[in-house]
Order: sequence, then C-alpha cells, then structure tokens
Amino acid sequence: MLADLIAVAGITIGWATGTWLALGLAELDAGFFDFTFLIVHVSPRVYG
Repeated sequence: MLADLIAVAGITIGWATGTWLALGLAELDAGFFDFTFLIVHVSPRVYG
C-alpha cells in the first residue's frame, strides 16, 4: 500500500515537473530564435 502511494506520488511529481521544464525550455528557445509563433501543447497521449 505504501509502495503504491510512493509510486503515484513520484509519477505525479514527474509529470508536473516535466511539463513545467518543457514549457520553460520552449520559452527559453523563443528568446534566442525568431519564431513566427510558438504554441506549446502537450498531448494527453504523451502521458498515457
């Protein structure tokens, strides 16, 4: 039971952190490169 809780917490924290870092890197790239437009959309299929 405790192992399940730890696993779910780790997965949730990993998803949240990964999404936050991906958005941050996209914003950082937008500062260095001249994009006409930049839309960051993470598909739910990435997580499933």
